[in-house]
This record gives sequence, structure tokens and C-alpha cells, in this order.
Amino acid sequence: MRYNPLFAFMRTSLYIFLTSMLLLLSWACSTENNTPLNRFYHQTTAKYNGHFNAKELLRVSLKTYHDSRKEDFYTILPIFPVPSEKDVKGMLPAIDTAVVKCSKVILNHSMPTAENMFYKSVEYNKWIDENWLTVGEAFFYRRDYQKALDNFEFVKRFFEKDPSTYEASLWIARIYIEQRKYADAKLILDALNERAELQKDKKIKDYIPFIKEKNPEAGPEMSKKLQYEIHRTFADLALRRREYDLAIEGLKLAIAKCPVAKEKARLNYILAQLYQQQNLMPEATQRYGKAYKAAASPEIAFNARLNRAIVSGDQRLMGDLQKMLRDAKNATFKDQIYYAMALMELNKGNKDLAKSHLTSSAFYSNNNKRQRAQSYEKLGDISFADKNYVHAQKYYDSSSRFITDDYPNGEQIKSKASKLADLVKAIETAQFEDSVQRIAALSEKDREDFLKETLKQIKREEQRRKELEAAKLLALQQSQTTTTTGNANKFIFNNPKLREDGFNEFRKNWGVRENTDDWRRSERIILNANIDPLSQDSTQQAATGAAKKDTLSIASLLANIPLTPEALKSSQERLLDALYTSGVLYKEILNEGELAAAQFLAILEMNLNHPTDLSAAFQLYKIYENGPEAAQYKAYILKKYPSSDAANFFRDPDFYVKQKLSAQKDQAAYLALLEKYEQAYYAQVLSATQPIVDNDPSNAYRAEYLLLNALAFGQLNENKQLLVPKLQRIIDEKPKSDQAVRAQEMIQTIQKGVSKFEVGTKKESSIYSTDISGTQFVIVLLDEDEEADDLRTAVANFSTKAYKTGKVKVSVKTTVAENNFVLVADFPSAKIAWDYLNAYKAGFEYLDDYQNNKIYIISQENLKKLIESSKFDDYKAFFIDNY
Repeated sequence: MRYNPLFAFMRTSLYIFLTSMLLLLSWACSTENNTPLNRFYHQTTAKYNGHFNAKELLRVSLKTYHDSRKEDFYTILPIFPVPSEKDVKGMLPAIDTAVVKCSKVILNHSMPTAENMFYKSVEYNKWIDENWLTVGEAFFYRRDYQKALDNFEFVKRFFEKDPSTYEASLWIARIYIEQRKYADAKLILDALNERAELQKDKKIKDYIPFIKEKNPEAGPEMSKKLQYEIHRTFADLALRRREYDLAIEGLKLAIAKCPVAKEKARLNYILAQLYQQQNLMPEATQRYGKAYKAAASPEIAFNARLNRAIVSGDQRLMGDLQKMLRDAKNATFKDQIYYAMALMELNKGNKDLAKSHLTSSAFYSNNNKRQRAQSYEKLGDISFADKNYVHAQKYYDSSSRFITDDYPNGEQIKSKASKLADLVKAIETAQFEDSVQRIAALSEKDREDFLKETLKQIKREEQRRKELEAAKLLALQQSQTTTTTGNANKFIFNNPKLREDGFNEFRKNWGVRENTDDWRRSERIILNANIDPLSQDSTQQAATGAAKKDTLSIASLLANIPLTPEALKSSQERLLDALYTSGVLYKEILNEGELAAAQFLAILEMNLNHPTDLSAAFQLYKIYENGPEAAQYKAYILKKYPSSDAANFFRDPDFYVKQKLSAQKDQAAYLALLEKYEQAYYAQVLSATQPIVDNDPSNAYRAEYLLLNALAFGQLNENKQLLVPKLQRIIDEKPKSDQAVRAQEMIQTIQKGVSKFEVGTKKESSIYSTDISGTQFVIVLLDEDEEADDLRTAVANFSTKAYKTGKVKVSVKTTVAENNFVLVADFPSAKIAWDYLNAYKAGFEYLDDYQNNKIYIISQENLKKLIESSKFDDYKAFFIDNY
């Protein structure tokens, strides 16, 4: 092979070039040499391998969070939606990867090396500060605020001549806001605003030819985007501090510098909400109009469109709402549209149409519990203002069933529903009893015709309800089809968070459901292989089908009509009681004197011999006490009930004071006789109680005297059958008293042939000790639907104000079976406990209805047994036998 000098030269040159390039590259990798080549290499790596990739990871994870997040348009939207601890769990992989990438870049590409940053005085790689900021941002969204603060503090200190110092200060302010250190955040934001003003002045001077002086205090240049973030953060701080005027100013400045149209629409919406809250409706209308732009998110645009119509008061926008209502894609939002239309009609004073729209809003609210609660609340407010308290209570009650934990006045609505419940029950009872009595008074033919027409009306209403339900379901199906078509690429099962949210939403709405056919139907057809459909004849099948199809009939309606004298009397008593109860509630709770008077007058118009007749007349006297009508009802009572307490009060204004003193004397006399009975002076007790039983019907302790007289008589006679008339008298005179209950038990015992008065008779099954000496306690039992804490408060109040013999401690105790009762502790002897018990029975002034609660004395040993057994009825019998 011939030697070629040219080829040899080229080969040698290539070797030299490659070797030089390798040496050059290895030299360029050094972080200690500050040359253009070194800087180019490390800056490029820091920008793309670290900062760009990490920011992209954060951007994608934040976009996923914002896309899956549901805005709460019933409150002022947050300016910075920040992931919660629950939300951030799905973002952790991306955040941690971003931190690792930027940390590696800082370690390997910082110039000079960053093995110990505290000894560095300069940084030649201009992208290192961006990586530091990205690490701090990642820690911020990770909610690791201390690490984020450390990063930003370092950037602020080390890169003080770089614009990144402003960005670090801004992030520190946001951390302080999240930590509720509002004063510290405001100091930082004020300093940044000052710096922005200095820069503005500098730019103005640069535009003027004869002013060229430099301002050394102006610092690094602040970008327009950063100024936008400063104003936005300032608005967020003011909003959290409820300084709404400052928040408005901050938002206006932020909107002026906002570079993104979608975000600008959102900020305009928040600004409109603040104007609306401040009752600045023209400004709110303008901002809602700016929020309703093509660039806005669909939710922002939809709600801006609704609120613009509400706050503007422009009835021309009603057509816009009706157009939205006809749009199939808005089917799931019909409830909100109808609500907006209702508010517009209320502004016009058109209550009837507003109520119709609110009813439609509640009807079309499926999964939006907040909207349904709001619609029912507004219906309740309208009915309450119209003094239609029956409808108001039902609307408030419906609203309370859909109230969420964050509902602004949820407790007030529940309280209204609760307070009106007894009134509504009484009014509906009165209306029902009055109606059935009117139907009973009709002839048989007219009654049947009326019930037939009523049955037809019920069926028509049911058919109308079914048609409305079907129309609503069809509209929802069309909307879901439209939504599915428009979002075919967002498949829920590819997104774990959406899948989990959907599953939780389903559980919340429908509960735990088995995966079966027709799971949503309340009366689904279940095929059972063990049942032969041919085993029933056609008549049975038709009867069964008819029963399922229609449970109402003329016969079922007739069952509620009082057609016999006994049924009519019972109905009249229920009507009178309901009228009186509703009248008292109108007067005492709602302060509605005229409505109360109407109920009491209805009682008098019935002209029946019933205790409510006297009570209603006296209530009418009190309502019209300062008017001319009072004399009419006073004369009515004096004429018809001359010996009543009310008549005595008219004759002697001090009657009730004297009656109270007399009751105290009666109490003392009764307790003295009770002590005699306990000492077995039965004949003495019998002779002392007999005159009171025969001649003193007004005695405050008459029921107690009747029972004591019967007990003493029983102890002196072996033939217990002679005791029955005395016991029956207690039941007849005081049918609702505890003594009547005890008398009935004794009659049943005597009829069985067992005497409870025989010496040595004792219940074998009793778990309680008959040794009742020593320290005693008093227990007060709860009636149905009573709260233990309310009873404890009432008993404690009574013990402090009315029982001044000694100090007692009132508390709530719970049995093993989780039954609550109130315990009053403690009393040195049973006699002192009896003093408390008798004072309690006479303490209506302090106890109100709690005066009628069952109350017993109990020893310490028996108290432990009662808590273990939870058998209050057994202890009641033991108490009567032994105390």
C-alpha cells in the first residue's frame, strides 16, 4: 500500500481535534471556572433539566387539581385556591420529583460549587435562583411551610440584586397568609408595593430627556407579571382579613395587570361578589358582565350570567334566564336558574310567581343540597312574613334536612323549624278534626259523593307528580348525554381521584347499594323461582295487583270519619285541645295576639263543657286586658264559672298570692300526716284526711290526700275489695296524676286477689334494698323528646332559686343501657329529700312543663343498682311501696 501524506495529515488532524474537544468539554463541566463556555453549559442544564422540567411537573399537577376542584359559588371565591391536605396527597409524586430534579441541579451546576451555600458570596449561573424558587414553591404546595420558608429566605438574602428576591418575598408573604400571620404578610406586601412605586417613578424619569439620574435604591427591575401577583396577594390578604374595601382596590389593580384572560374573568367575578356584598349593585352588574366572557370557565360564565340578572334588577334579562332554562345542557342547573328567576320576581314584588319558581328550584335540585336548602329557606321566609306559619315550618323543616355543615345560618333554620313544629301539629290536628266533623255532619249520599271527588283529586295530584318526575328525569338524561358527548376524552376511570370522588358522591346520595338490577326503583319487580304464578287464580292476582296499585278507597277514607257519638266526642276533645294549644303558642312564642284570639274564639263558639272553654275565655281576657273587649270575657267567666280560680281572681286580685300561701300550708299539713302514716298511725291519718277528701276539692294536694286516705283505709281493713271505690275516685277526679296511675295498679292487684298491704308481703324479684336509711338522692326522669341538658338546666335553676334549704349538686347521669336522667345530690335523710320533692311538684314558676316529670327518691346503694339495670318502671313500684 502506497503511503499517502495527505491522508496521514487528515487522520492526525482529526485525532488532535477530537482530543481537544474532549479536553474542552471536560474543562467546560467544571463549576469553578467562570468562562462563557462554562456558563453556557451549566445554565442550559440548569434551565431545562431542572427548572423547566420541575415547573412542568408542578404545572400539570396543579392543573389536574384545578380541573377536578369544584368551586363553591354560594360563598366568595378564594383568590388563591390552595390544595388541602387531602388534595395534596395525589400531587406528592410530582412535587417530590420536582424537588429532586432542582436539588440535583443546584448541587451539580451551581457556579461555584454549592456544597456549602453559607460560604458562597457569588453565583454565576443565572438559573440557579430559579431552581431555588421552584424547590420552595414545591414545598409550599406540599404544605411543608417551614422548608419552603427556609428556601425563600435564602433566595431573598443571597440573590438580593436579582428580581428573584421580589418573588421570594412574595412567596414568604403567601406562606404567612396561610399560617394566619396576617400582620407579617402585610409588612412584606407594603414593602413590595413601595419598591414597585419607586420603579414607576424611575421609568417616568427615564422618559423625560433632561432627567437621567439613577436611583440606587430602586433595586432590580420588577416585571409586570410580578406586580400582578403582588396585587393579587394583597387582595387575598385583605379578603381573609375581611377588609373588603382594600380587597376591592387590590383586585382592581390585579385585573389591570392580569396577563391571562381566563384568570381575569375569575378575578372580575370575585370583585363582583364583593361589590354585591357591599350592596354596590351597579358596580357588581358591570363586573359580572366582564366575568361573562368567552375566555371564562363554563362555571364562572354560568354563575356570572345568573348573578348579573339578579343584581341588575333589569327585567329585560329575565328573557336571558328563560333562554338558559330552555338550553338542554343546563338541565342539571335548572334549580339555580329558577332560583335566580324567583329573586328577580321578588324584587318586582311578585310573590306568587316567585314562590312558583322557588318550588320548581327545589323540585329540580337533585344532588345540589345547598341549593335545595336555600330554595326551601326562601319559601319559608316568604310564608313566615305572610304569617302562614304552617307552610313556613314545613319549608324550614325541609331546608334543615338538606343543610350542610358550612351553611351560613343553618342553626337558625333548624331552631325555627323546631319552634314551629308544635304549633303546626296543633293547627293541622284542629283542621283535620274540624274537616272530618263537617264530613260526618253530611248526609250519607253527600258524604259518599264528597269522598269520591276527594279520591279523584288525590289520584289527579299523584298523576301530575309522576308526570313532573318523568319530565325532570328526561331532562337530566338529555343533559348527561350532552355532557358525556362534550367530555368523551375525560374518562373517569382513568383518573383515580375523580373515580374516588364519584364513588363517595354516590354513597352520599344513595347509601350502600348492592349491585342488582333496578336498584334505583323503590318498588322493583323481584322474580322468585320458588313462587309459581299459576298457583293463584285470576281473582286473587287481580285483587293483589289492585291493592298494590291503589291503597286508597272510600272505605279507607271513611275510617277516619267520626260517625258514632263516642268517636265524635273524642274528635271534639282533640279539636278543643289542638285549638287551645295553637292559641297559646301563637300568643307566647310568636306574639301574634290576633291569631291566638281566633283560636280561642273558635273554642268558645263550640259551646262545649270542656276545661279549655274556661281557659280560652281567660286567655281572651288577657289578650284584650287593656281594651273594651276584656269586660265581655270577664262577664262570661263570672257567669259561667263563678267558683273558678279565674272568677275568684276577678273578685280578689290577690287571690293567686293567697292561693300560693294556702298551697304552702296544705303542703306542710300533708307532710305532717305523711310522717304520721310512716309511723303507722293509720286511724289518725284516716280521720284527718277524710274531711279534706269530703269537703276540700280545691286543696293543692288533693290527689295526694286521696291516695293517703285510701292507703290508711287499706291498712285498717282486711277486705281489700272495700278499697276499690276510694281508688276509683282518685282515677275519676285526677285521671292524669301519678296517684291515679298508682290507684289503677292497686285495683288490678286487688282484682287478682293479692294485697300489697299484707304484713310481710314482699316482691321476691325486687333487686333493690329496703334499707333506705342514710344519704338519699333525687332522680328526675326525662319525658319523650326532652334533652337531658335542658332538664338539668331547669332543675339547677329551680334548686338555686326555689330550694334554699340547702345546696345540692345537679348533674346528668347515664345508665348502662344509655338512658339519661338527672341526679340531684345529696340529702342527709329521706325526710329532707321529700321536702325537695314536694317543693319540686309546686315549682311550676321555675320548671314550667318539667314540673310534671317523674321524680323519685333513691338511696346510694339502690342508685348503683338502677344504673346497672336501667329499669325505671321497677324502681317506681319500689319507690311507692317503700317511700
